[in-house]
Amino acid sequence: MANTLDSVIGGSGLNSEEFTGSGTWTHPGDLASDIIYVTGYAAGGGGATGNGATQGGGGGGGGAAVFRLPFLLSGSSTAYALGAAGSGGASSNNNGTDAADTTFGTLTLGGGGKGFSVGNGGAGGSAGTITPLNPYTASPYYKAGGAGGHGDTGAGNDTAGADGWLTGGGGSNNGESGGGGGSWGAGGNANGGAGTTGGGGAGEDNTGTAGAGGAARLIIEYWTL
Repeated sequence: MANTLDSVIGGSGLNSEEFTGSGTWTHPGDLASDIIYVTGYAAGGGGATGNGATQGGGGGGGGAAVFRLPFLLSGSSTAYALGAAGSGGASSNNNGTDAADTTFGTLTLGGGGKGFSVGNGGAGGSAGTITPLNPYTASPYYKAGGAGGHGDTGAGNDTAGADGWLTGGGGSNNGESGGGGGSWGAGGNANGGAGTTGGGGAGEDNTGTAGAGGAARLIIEYWTL
C-alpha cells in the first residue's frame, strides 16, 4: 500500500488495517513493540457551479497526517470516524458542501471546505486543518490540504487548486477552477472533475454539476509477535 509504513519499512509481523465508516479499534494485545502508527487523509470539499457571469470555485483538499500513537494498554479501545466527502453543487449557481472531519481518538483531520458560486468568480474552498497529537506528530508528518482554485469572472483570472502534501491541485481551464490538492489524491480538474482520495472537487460553469470531493482514508499499522 503506497504512502504508508509498509511501503517504506515492511518486513514480517507488520500488520495493516484500513477502516471504513466509524467504529472502535481495539488494541490486539500481542504487539512486538508499543509502536503504532496511523495514516489519515480527510475527505475533500465539493466544487461549486457558476451563474453564467462567473464560474464556480473548487473545493479544498482534506488535511493529512502520519502519527505515532502514545503507549496503549492491551485491550484498550480508540474511537474513529471517517468523514464524508463534500458534494459538488448542482447546475446553475450552487455552492458545494463541506467535507466532514476524520478522527482517530484525539486526532482530528479537517475535511476540505466547499467551493463558492459567487464572489471573485467563486472562491475556492478553505483547506482542511490539522490538530496534531503532540509530541508524536511534527512537521513534515502532517499538513493541511490545498485550497480550492478561484473561478473566472470573465477576465481570465481562474486559478488552479493549490498543492496538497503528496499530490497537486486540479488545473483550471476555460473559466472553471481546479479543486484543491488532497494529501493523497489530486484535486479534480476544471469542468466538474471529481477529486481523488482527499482531493477537492473542481468548479463548473452554470450548465453541469460540479465535482465531488475525494473520500477519506484511515489506516493503522503495527508489529505483532
